[in-house]
Amino acid sequence: MLPRAISALVLLLAAALAAQSSPSEGARPAPAVIIPGQIAEHVPTRSDAAKSYAVYLPASYTPKRPWPIILAFDPAARGKVPVELFREAAEKYGYIVVGSNDSQNGPRREQIAAATAMMDDVQQRFALDTARIYTAGFSGGARVAGLVGFFCHDCVRAVIACGAGLPDGLSAEHRKHLPAYFFTVGDYDFNHFDVLDAARSVALARVVTFEGGHQWAPPAVAMQAVAWLEAGAKDAGVPPVTAAETAERKRQSDLTRHIALLLNAAETDSEDREQNFADARRDVAALRAKRLQAGASAEATVLRRALGQAFAQAYENSQRLARARQPELAAAYLEVAAAAVEPSPGLAYEAASQWAAANDRKRALESLRRAVDLGFHDRRHIDADKNFDRLRTVREYLAIVASMQ
Repeated sequence: MLPRAISALVLLLAAALAAQSSPSEGARPAPAVIIPGQIAEHVPTRSDAAKSYAVYLPASYTPKRPWPIILAFDPAARGKVPVELFREAAEKYGYIVVGSNDSQNGPRREQIAAATAMMDDVQQRFALDTARIYTAGFSGGARVAGLVGFFCHDCVRAVIACGAGLPDGLSAEHRKHLPAYFFTVGDYDFNHFDVLDAARSVALARVVTFEGGHQWAPPAVAMQAVAWLEAGAKDAGVPPVTAAETAERKRQSDLTRHIALLLNAAETDSEDREQNFADARRDVAALRAKRLQAGASAEATVLRRALGQAFAQAYENSQRLARARQPELAAAYLEVAAAAVEPSPGLAYEAASQWAAANDRKRALESLRRAVDLGFHDRRHIDADKNFDRLRTVREYLAIVASMQ
């Protein structure tokens, strides 16, 4: 028989997949080798061999007694990342930590499917203390962690949310049914104020900031979070609104408002699209130049948050439009995102792939050349990218690929 709390969570998450197709059927996964005291990076789920998770069991783990568990979600489906982050705390306090290799930023249905498959597997595979089930996540993964907590607030005792606030679409009434929250966010994370607003809107929350940007919290903060869980997840601590915070919010809004307007106009108005995207790239580049010149001042913190916000808006829109098969818009957004950061071979390659999908040969080849010049040399990846199929026999494409050797 399944533990009642875990079973309820799995059933609630599965119910949220009303239109989801059944798990893929195929060969059952080979038994995973899981050794207490070591991280297992790839544990296929028994219900669906295509889905997997990373796991860490304390060195003293034994199935003869129940253990608390942290279910972790990374926005890029890097299950090992949160497992590694919480490993030291898990060993100290005796927690199981699992990280989904499938849940990532994108459609909510796919996130829930990944969470459901992982939850269904861990409750069968490990000895769990069903009174001490916790979730954790970073950025979009923090919202998934909160979503799991919302669907079963009687099952999940607390959420550790890093770099993001609450799941989208929750009403004030919904927020009353959330578990306790440990929020952590970098001083210059663009979601800094989103986290503070979220913490101030739930029944019980604690906020811990650290020096950094939009990233998983450092290990010391992860240790602090698990210590908070171990102490009962009942110690609240949310900073009050100050005049300085209000001024910083206004300054960040002023810095990003025009960029957001340009991007919205570029997407909705095809007549001036090229100019609006060009203006957005220019303004993002100017914002980055200001940030680089600001040094370590208070203004620099606001500029870093604003620049991160501009990058996130452009990059997240590019991913949305790529999924919607609008590659020309996706590529244009990627070029805006690239203006916000150091020259990136990954962003240049993504833009090249989307321009190729849009059948814009000139821009695809220009972006691909830039990606290679910046250090992109993953020949296997480009060979598997179907967006380049129409360019495989083009002389310039062949020359660029040959230069990757």
